[in-house]
Amino acid sequence: MDNDHIVPEGSHSNMRGFGAIHAIDITAKNLGVSVTTKAKKAEKGILHVLEGISLHVPAGKLMAIMGGSGSGKTTLLNALAGRPVGTVSGEITFNGENPKKYFQSGMVAYVQQEDDLLPYITVRETLRYAARLRLPRHMPLAKKYELVEGVILELGLKECADTLVGDAWKKGISGGERRRVSVGVQLLMNPSVIFLDEPTTGLDAFNARSLVETLVSLAHKTNRTIVLSIHQPRSDIFAYFDEIALLARGGRLAFCGSPRGSVRFLESVGFPLMGDMNGADFIVDTVAIDDRTEETELQSKQNVDKIVRAWQTHVEEHGTEFKVSLTSLNKEADAQEFAIVEFNGRVQGAGFNEQVLVLTKRMLANMWEDRLTLWGSVLEVILMGLILGLLFWRPNQNPDGMYSRKSALYSACAMQNYLGVMFMIYKLSLDMKVFDRERMDKMYSVSAYMVSWISVNFTIYGALAVLFSVLVYFMVDLRTDDLAFHFGIFTVNSILQQWITMAFSFFCISFARDFATASLIANSFFTFLSMSSGFFIPENAIPVYIRWFEYISYITYGLRLYITNEFQDHTYDCPGIPAQATAARAACDGNTIIRSTGFEASKTIPIIGLFSLLIGKLLIAALVLQLFPAQGKKQGTSVTEKKSKKVNIDPSEEAIQIDQRSSKPPAIFLELKEVALEFQVRKGISSKTTPPETKRILQSISASFPPGQLTAILGSSGAGKSTLLHLLHARTSDLPSHITARQSGTMLHNGIEFSKEAIDACTASVRQDDSHLLPALTARETLVYAALLRLPSAWPKERKIARAEEVLLELGLKECANTVVGGEGVKGLSGGEKRRLSVGLAMLMDPAILLLDEPTSGLDASSARNMMITLKAIAAEGRTVICTIHQPRSDIFPLLDRILLLARGGRVVYQGAGSALVPHFSSLNYQLPALTNPADFALDLASVDLRNEVAENETRARVDGLIDVWSKSGTTDQVGSTSTSVQLLSGQETAEKVLSLSSSKQLSLFSALPLLVSRSWTNLRRQPGLVAARIMNQFALGVIFALYFAKISDNQSSVISRIGLLQQSGSIVFIGMLNCIAVFPQELLLFRFEHQDGTTSVESFFLTYAINELPFELLGATIYGLFSTYIMGLDMNPGWMILIALANINAGESIGIGFCTLFSKPGFSVQIMSAVISIFNQMQGYLSPNMPSFLNYLNYLSMLRYGARLLAAKEFSATRIYTCAVGEPCLYPNGESVMQLFGFPISAYDDMLNLIGLIIALILYRVIAFAVMK
Repeated sequence: MDNDHIVPEGSHSNMRGFGAIHAIDITAKNLGVSVTTKAKKAEKGILHVLEGISLHVPAGKLMAIMGGSGSGKTTLLNALAGRPVGTVSGEITFNGENPKKYFQSGMVAYVQQEDDLLPYITVRETLRYAARLRLPRHMPLAKKYELVEGVILELGLKECADTLVGDAWKKGISGGERRRVSVGVQLLMNPSVIFLDEPTTGLDAFNARSLVETLVSLAHKTNRTIVLSIHQPRSDIFAYFDEIALLARGGRLAFCGSPRGSVRFLESVGFPLMGDMNGADFIVDTVAIDDRTEETELQSKQNVDKIVRAWQTHVEEHGTEFKVSLTSLNKEADAQEFAIVEFNGRVQGAGFNEQVLVLTKRMLANMWEDRLTLWGSVLEVILMGLILGLLFWRPNQNPDGMYSRKSALYSACAMQNYLGVMFMIYKLSLDMKVFDRERMDKMYSVSAYMVSWISVNFTIYGALAVLFSVLVYFMVDLRTDDLAFHFGIFTVNSILQQWITMAFSFFCISFARDFATASLIANSFFTFLSMSSGFFIPENAIPVYIRWFEYISYITYGLRLYITNEFQDHTYDCPGIPAQATAARAACDGNTIIRSTGFEASKTIPIIGLFSLLIGKLLIAALVLQLFPAQGKKQGTSVTEKKSKKVNIDPSEEAIQIDQRSSKPPAIFLELKEVALEFQVRKGISSKTTPPETKRILQSISASFPPGQLTAILGSSGAGKSTLLHLLHARTSDLPSHITARQSGTMLHNGIEFSKEAIDACTASVRQDDSHLLPALTARETLVYAALLRLPSAWPKERKIARAEEVLLELGLKECANTVVGGEGVKGLSGGEKRRLSVGLAMLMDPAILLLDEPTSGLDASSARNMMITLKAIAAEGRTVICTIHQPRSDIFPLLDRILLLARGGRVVYQGAGSALVPHFSSLNYQLPALTNPADFALDLASVDLRNEVAENETRARVDGLIDVWSKSGTTDQVGSTSTSVQLLSGQETAEKVLSLSSSKQLSLFSALPLLVSRSWTNLRRQPGLVAARIMNQFALGVIFALYFAKISDNQSSVISRIGLLQQSGSIVFIGMLNCIAVFPQELLLFRFEHQDGTTSVESFFLTYAINELPFELLGATIYGLFSTYIMGLDMNPGWMILIALANINAGESIGIGFCTLFSKPGFSVQIMSAVISIFNQMQGYLSPNMPSFLNYLNYLSMLRYGARLLAAKEFSATRIYTCAVGEPCLYPNGESVMQLFGFPISAYDDMLNLIGLIIALILYRVIAFAVMK
């Protein structure tokens, strides 16, 4: 086909200076991608995602991959970029050869849909670090920074350049700005080929056009090859593309050639362009499947099949044998005056030393701004140091004091390191997302990342280890002779263990990126390491088949060094033992104490062992990262519905007549009068010395939103569109403590100000983020469950399911109805399909006011239009529908009844009827050019071009002038509450009715509970990793303990083993906490979404989670209880161990629920939870029998206290006898002597009190968790 296209006017000088690159052209021949699907058990099939794709992208050209949602655009892009999900057939070549060397060289950049960026550095810092890592090493730093500023200007990031990127827990730049930052990072890689997956998603029309202009300029002026997928390009963007590849559903190629050629080809097949329709919208609509009805679906499928066959015929007749030679490329380069750059292996970016330096600076900057995590680490170290010091405060020098010292040293090893492992794994599970993306982009080497990570984290957490050492050493009153030497050894030991803990965390995360799996690996390994330490089981009593574990256990080496440092050649006074009692006084001799542990008194061997383990774990982690890089998302599954679940209802045969008028919400006329919002940002410690900085988000907005009409809020990124929607729903974004929001003005509903409760009752919102969707439910299941929960309780079940099916069809989700939503690590619905699903959830609520934030974002042109038609129909029923929209296509604009146009800073440029928009600007001498989308025209007028100073000054003056004209004209909305065609109730009547309707829709607790339990269980059982993590933690713990404590004997050393096993049983609380962290945050997102909309109550969600967790808790507790009694040989009824294990797991879940709800950042929650549980674990009584009195009182709050005493009473009964070897001290002749050692009561009455205390504590923990959620 012909190759005509329009070149963007003007030159983009901001992007000059990158230097010459090695030109690459791309060819695909008969390319196919298939995946294995599993619909039901033992039933597998092959799904062809792409079939027979042949195309060619010359060097210096830009190709756009277009098509409807689910047509395989991202799959094709991934296959060309060497990142396929599935099995690839056919051939892909770069410059006529295997592309592998180009992928490995770093010449290929990829902008993925997810914006994986470090959250706590600014936009400018993000781009500067990327430039230093990837731009040629010989380029001066000033030149690199100059290019960064050019990218900032070119991508319109000037006004947010010094703003933090942000994340879900700390507000930063907008979603559209994040998108542009991701593009900027890839541009600064100086690649030969750039692949971009939906780069304009989330961008307003002006910035989308600017971005594509930049990409076209890069392709044409620097000979780069650029391939992007795109949904809804505006008409002038469509003309910029050199080539387009048009895909139809099923991954079939419908056309490949120039934009104009695509229109001519479709016309030749019998599908002419109608009127002045945008060519991009036309071609996507033509190959889209309209599955809203059976008739339209059948007709559109026939049309698409006809087009695909016509293209295949065209290919057969004209041929598509692309012959590529480097000679032809070089000639083309000469003709365009491009410098010829031969392939010379890896792109020469920063050298190793520079990589380490840049990565180190970046990590420090990101960590410093992550104050909550940083200070959480400091707080945790101080807290644990103080608690340990108080638990073992200055023990006496009698034998029980020797036991306390050993317990303190063991706790300093095991407890602190376990806390460090859990926290660091969680932190790494987030950090590795950025590492994996940058690793695939060849931004730096694995070794450079490891060295910089070690430099930063070892320094900071090494310093914290010193702080911990100071607190513990002097509070426990460890030996003071030759203080500098012994304290120095203690501190070095603490630092080494801290470093190994971090290396061990890296070791675990290198094998599994998700927290649930990595924590399972860590928990199992750490249990092995701690049990090999020799504290609970003397070293010589550890079974031979696992004794070798001590050689790879840093807990063993650390404890050995601690004990040797404290006890070697040191004799204690033992004032309670007479001097003539030689045998008894042996317990006061340090060397004897060391021998009783089975250790050799040596400092050299442990230090060598610690250093060896540190190096070994780091090397293994580095090798795994190097040789086994993280793979992309796995293909999601389709779920086959049982026939009995399919619903086909003939409305005429419904047995129950529903009075739909009574359930219809009242019409609401929404008005804003002089509404403004500003943020007071405090900088510095004292607000008195440092006045807060005021940032205006919305300024004097007066607008009307009548019922029965569809209103669109338009504006550039940063104009406050999403913020205004939050305000209309009486919700504010979560803000950091140093930012205060101040709102002024009035919001009226039918003439009065509604209460927050009334606003929630009449309003439904669709957010930009789709994270509230459960990943393992299908699209159909998501809508069906929502319908059963949200639709009026008077409706029968069949009617609700039928309504869900109607919404499924209305939103074009029929084809993917049985596909799981997907999530992290699992590919499911596309971004556009998730968007439509979120809209469907809001539609099922049938609200009086429907607010939608970017409902067309991520949708193809056809789906976007169908979406807006649906919203228009909803509005026509008397609803007030308000949406923000970035890039409305030309045929969407007539659907918009009203428009509120905002400029950056939340200032009104225009508000009124959509049909009056163009005349308004015409009256100001801004004429709409021919064949131009009015929405694009308006957005261009209201946007500031930040790409160069001249353009910025001109456009800023224009925008300020338009705002000034609008504000001075005194223009008021011509639509008043009395002029609308929809009948309105009075404000008070409206408020009463929406509150009444809201209560009628809410299901009772007993009606909602079975649905919520079923939904949660379905979601959980389809995630094998989470199910395994919930069960395998207890199973692994039982197996490990069985290996160490298999059939414990009845001698004196066995008493210590029994004590150790009971103490370790308390650590099961951690398993409950880890289970909660793996599952609860995901469920919490959906609960908060539904709770805000009034669908789910706290009570129903809380009971749902409890019911679904209970089977796993029972199974895990039963496994552990049976292991500990029948295999390990504890002398108690297994029912007691099962009961205590169940209580401990449940308590861990309760603590997890409370802290995850209380603290918005899970990383901080993990730190605090782990610290609290560790404190309770230490205070059980086995390790700290001589606690200060105030800690004993505090211990009454710990359920572990009651469980420990119950287990001890059942295991060490008064009638239990233990043998004593001849010539050895008989410290524990019977169970009563053991109970006396810990000061535990031994009467049946005390057992009853402890059981009651256990039950009360168990209930209290869950009640507190419920209260936190409430």
